[in-house]
Amino acid sequence: MKIKKENLNINIVGLGFVGLITTAVFSKKGFMINAIENDKKKLEKIKKNQIEFYEPHLNQNLKKYKNRINFISNLKIDEDKINIVFICVGTPSKKNGKIDLKFLKNACNKLKIYKNQQIILIIKSTVLPGTINGELKHLLRNNKNIKFCSNPEFLQEGQAFKDFLYSEKIVVGSEDRTTSKIMKYIYSGFNSKYILTNFITAEYIKYLSNNLLACLISYSNFMKILSFRLRGIELKKSFDVVKLDKRWFGNPAKILNYFHPGLGYGGSCLPKDVKSLEFMASKLIGSNNILSNIININLQITNEIILDVLNTIKKKKFDKIIFLGISFKPGSDDVRESKSVEFIKKLLKKKNFNFYIYDEKVKKIKINNKFFKVKGSLPYFNNKNFYILLTGWKRYLKFLRKIPKNNYYDTRELI
Repeated sequence: MKIKKENLNINIVGLGFVGLITTAVFSKKGFMINAIENDKKKLEKIKKNQIEFYEPHLNQNLKKYKNRINFISNLKIDEDKINIVFICVGTPSKKNGKIDLKFLKNACNKLKIYKNQQIILIIKSTVLPGTINGELKHLLRNNKNIKFCSNPEFLQEGQAFKDFLYSEKIVVGSEDRTTSKIMKYIYSGFNSKYILTNFITAEYIKYLSNNLLACLISYSNFMKILSFRLRGIELKKSFDVVKLDKRWFGNPAKILNYFHPGLGYGGSCLPKDVKSLEFMASKLIGSNNILSNIININLQITNEIILDVLNTIKKKKFDKIIFLGISFKPGSDDVRESKSVEFIKKLLKKKNFNFYIYDEKVKKIKINNKFFKVKGSLPYFNNKNFYILLTGWKRYLKFLRKIPKNNYYDTRELI
């Protein structure tokens, strides 16, 4: 069946914040929508454009495009069309923090009776990574006609309609070619970057985004708490000064380099300054503070990556390990608190490898009480060698991009 708007039967389940925004935006884009809400009192109010929360542009657009919206209390599945079911129900947290999937499962359970119709089940509700592959696939294991999709929302209250309509990104988790094609068609009218990935990654991105914002707020407030203990801090002025840092600006802004997973931070400044302030904060606030966690995570990441490297190469026989980069960052010969050095020391304590070390600027390095000469030339490729990128010098990135992926490990997530 050729994909056209008239061939799509779109159901939006759950007319809360996300569901109504999704209904309004898709109807504005010209789609016919079945908007489903099983709370009949709530549904009657929505039909009269009586929305129980305020959101700019929502009421006006629901009213303007009401001829494209069918407000109903039950799913409407059509045998002759491609049935699209967006699940937008709430997924609240229980008191212990565990996510409550009862509304989501109730909505999915209603699809069990449909055994033959082509259905694409799209989860817009926020669910933990692994939910589709785990609980939802198990729940609908007897419905082979249902294809899953993760399509998280990134909406801010107060500007949600515009956030969706002019979204900078559309994230779609799909592991089925037909589903991916249909989803790309649905979003083809949006001027947004379209990101296609698998289920668990799409689910993960939602939490990655929201928890970053929570971390920024909590770090800011941790520093506010510390300022109360110190007395005399001009707090607003302090934050305003940091906001002047040129790394916040530009397109892309250089601050994005710090929002990047890798081997951790090192060098002469960050380790020393975090340790010093953590010592002070522990005296004034207590040991359970955000800076303690920052230090611990910076240690933990090295150990985690070493375990992953060992798991990667345990079944393969390599003659030598080639370590690429020893300085704490490219563009410097500084090895103070270098995570690259820490990595090599810890790895060699786990297993005794034959190895060479390369770096653009560093000439020699002490590893576990022994000095080693560092090669400055570009390494040659040998299929019997395993290459580990530790410092992101551009020459090493260029080299690794030309060799087989099973011959190298990128600790900096740069390739």
